[in-house]
Amino acid sequence: MPTAAIDFTLASFAMIVLVLGAIFGLDMVVSPFMEENSHDPERYHQIGRYMLLSHGEPSTWGAGGTPSSLGFAREGDPYDLDIDKVTRLNTSNSYALNYSNAWLALGIDDVSFRIEVEPLFDITLKPSSPQDQGDDIVYTFSAPDRVDFYLRS
Repeated sequence: MPTAAIDFTLASFAMIVLVLGAIFGLDMVVSPFMEENSHDPERYHQIGRYMLLSHGEPSTWGAGGTPSSLGFAREGDPYDLDIDKVTRLNTSNSYALNYSNAWLALGIDDVSFRIEVEPLFDITLKPSSPQDQGDDIVYTFSAPDRVDFYLRS
């Protein structure tokens, strides 16, 4: 058997051993994290409930600044969302809250999340007529006779 064939066989065997060692080594490192019961739906429901019912810190973070604790409820009423906080989720907003700041404010290192806010109804309003009433201008809008809406779960 020529020397080149023996060298090729030994090199192939060494590469196979290295690849298998890397696979098993990675499995040993990752398996403790995979065995944790971190995919508990009840835990995620509690986190979502906290974000919706808590006003966050500071409670006026929707008006500006970075929250130290993430919550979207209006101060004093946990079942009413603060419009300023919710609109800061819109990436088109010049004061939008970026993901890294929101993630740090949530304060749970092993959870990543995505928040989607969609209107429940899609209604197109058409301006009918502006009217001067003293110092104010009152705008009147008309809605179509038929409104289509879709509920998603």
